[in-house]
Amino acid sequence: MQRLFGVALIVPAVLLAGCSKVVVQHLDAKANAPAANGVIYALPKTVLRVQAKIDRTVAKNAPYSQYASIFAPDSKPVCPKKCADDGTITYSVQDGSTFSSFGEPDPKQVFLVKFSGAGAVDQSLTMAWNDSGLLSSASATVTNRTTDVIVSAIGAATTIASKSLFGAPDPNKQGATLAPTCEELSTKDTTVFTDIAAAIPSISSDVQAQLVNNYCSIAKTDRDGLDLTKLPAALRAYSRNVASLVQRRNNLLVNAAVVFDPTSLIARLDSEIATKLAPLFIGTKTTTTWNATIDTRNIPDTTTDPIPPVALFEFASNGVEVLKGEIPPEGVPEPDDFKKPVTNKEDARVLQLELSYRPAKTDQLFTKVVDDTHGDRSFRYRIPALVKVNLQDDKAKSYGGATIPIAQLGTIISLPADRHSKSLTYTLGMVEATGALKTFALSTTGGLDAGTMTSLGTATGTVLDARNTAAAAVDPNAALTKQDTLLKLQDDICTIQAKYNIPCTVQPK
Repeated sequence: MQRLFGVALIVPAVLLAGCSKVVVQHLDAKANAPAANGVIYALPKTVLRVQAKIDRTVAKNAPYSQYASIFAPDSKPVCPKKCADDGTITYSVQDGSTFSSFGEPDPKQVFLVKFSGAGAVDQSLTMAWNDSGLLSSASATVTNRTTDVIVSAIGAATTIASKSLFGAPDPNKQGATLAPTCEELSTKDTTVFTDIAAAIPSISSDVQAQLVNNYCSIAKTDRDGLDLTKLPAALRAYSRNVASLVQRRNNLLVNAAVVFDPTSLIARLDSEIATKLAPLFIGTKTTTTWNATIDTRNIPDTTTDPIPPVALFEFASNGVEVLKGEIPPEGVPEPDDFKKPVTNKEDARVLQLELSYRPAKTDQLFTKVVDDTHGDRSFRYRIPALVKVNLQDDKAKSYGGATIPIAQLGTIISLPADRHSKSLTYTLGMVEATGALKTFALSTTGGLDAGTMTSLGTATGTVLDARNTAAAAVDPNAALTKQDTLLKLQDDICTIQAKYNIPCTVQPK
């Protein structure tokens, strides 16, 4: 009977060995907050960061831009139509916008890792967070805005063979006055020739001939539409600021080529001539660049296809307005001359993020499984969606794109809370921005493994010893047996001590 009692104690221990669980509960934001009998964590949602260079350009007209075809025929005026008195303002985005992402706690996906209940259960839990509550990190590069004055695109000829308004003169006609060559002459044409001839004292004949040829290259209908009121003043300005530089360039083309290669010197002259021509006949543009960094948290929390776009900016001639986004603390603030409400809706343009599944949604990994919601569940992780992000305006012009995994467009998967084992260990490593699994390890120990049997055998011996000890306290036979054993040991000790002439130290009581 005593031995059967010991076996009866072992059976419950084996049966209880399969009750280990790692239970993780999803916290419903609408329900009452549960007791904090565990550890809180959240899955991340992806925040998209867009870095774009936005230009504010002020275009100012030149006083003689209507005569650009005569004095700078290979260039276009900055303002084809008359600019505003204080300059015409336009906003634009440079090509090559860049994209990145980081994670932040998703308030809709908060979980409680429960501690195991009372009883003979050992539990070890190790979790690590960053300052934002996630295993994530973020970085940004900020470049202060710069101001640059861009002279209009006058093609500076750097080779002798290139065509320009200062085209190489005919050496055989150097110093000669060329006859007008315009076809279909009109009275207005004669007036122009007279004005150009009046400038001969300060403009050499070959430069004068080139101006006449430039004028005659204009279509007759366009020549007839010219207002010649300011032409004498334009000729005087050209004579004072540009003519001597053009004459030096022509002299190099005619005379220096036989002595040395004038290409580098001509290039310098071309640059200086262009600088002089711009404020008189082309106009100027002053551009201020804002290196904008925008974080958007407005990515739709949906798996619909197509994905709705996200509007980031709105442009108009009077300002730039940030829509569904915000400038992070480490970003460059929007300059005051940019930051104005968009009121000119008729010329406004919207810059938005176009989102599309790439590869197609049906080929995405997150569509291949459905989460198991039966019974207790353990740790959750995310299978993000791969999404192509493209920054473009309402005219479908693209300013840059990238493919980025986005957590909230994928799905959430839960691990089972138990594996019907004595011991259960989950080890998970997650991608910071999406909550996707980076590493995963599962370890289980069965209910009847060697370690379990050894521990059970030890426990059985302990139980039987304790029972025998308790029984000896009330059983007279057991007490006599114990005394007999003790006396025999004492006698053996004394016999050995006498053999070696040692006094007996153990005397029977």
